[in-house]
Amino acid sequence: MLAMIAGVLLFGSSAVTGALKWFAIIGGVLLVIYAAFAFTLYLIRESAKSLHEAKSKGRTRI
Repeated sequence: MLAMIAGVLLFGSSAVTGALKWFAIIGGVLLVIYAAFAFTLYLIRESAKSLHEAKSKGRTRI
């Protein structure tokens, strides 16, 4: 909190709120990328599990 107050005193409130806005935007983008990557890995894992199960049941065609 003290760093934010010092930042406002040194650079002005618009610079600090602008920086916070960009941190939020970058954090949101990284969160979306992480969610897409996690979902892709989930789909790959479920597909591999399904193919392994079908192979163990003797199915050779999908």
